[in-house]
Amino acid sequence: MIAGIMAAVAAGGGAAGAMTAIASSTLGSATATVTFNSIPATYDDLYLVGYRIGDSFNLRLNNDSGSNYSETLLNGDGSAAASSRLTSQTQFSQLGDNGNTTTPGSFVVHINNYANTSYNKTILVRTATDLNGVGGQVRLDVGLYRSTSAISRLDLIANGTFSANSVFALYGIKKA
Repeated sequence: MIAGIMAAVAAGGGAAGAMTAIASSTLGSATATVTFNSIPATYDDLYLVGYRIGDSFNLRLNNDSGSNYSETLLNGDGSAAASSRLTSQTQFSQLGDNGNTTTPGSFVVHINNYANTSYNKTILVRTATDLNGVGGQVRLDVGLYRSTSAISRLDLIANGTFSANSVFALYGIKKA
């Protein structure tokens, strides 16, 4: 999945309406945190794509651990669906929650108007997890980051660790 997206993005070239690669990381060993910092403010939106092996993760923006995060969560596994709401959190939490530390999962995080300093930031997170032949899980998180600061740093914090060979790629989107 990541390779196909990266190839399509590489052809974009950074023109209006295109996605431009900003940074990527393929883990050579297990780690608890993946950080993208010094993100340029030259795009309209950020698009983070990942393939992770391991349990759920949290997302913190600008290294801000204040109670500035709220989210609404929807998930399903083919036999049941659930929803919940979290407010005044210190990060977006339990993204890609699957309760299993050895299963693969993919995710996409879309951060709207990340460089705009007039508005709070909204995010949309979509995750899918394979549960090793016994099913799977999909999840949608819609979040609000109550800060007007431009986002220049993303921290993905594993609940445990991200295993070796997990892949993360950050893109900037310029609107037409």
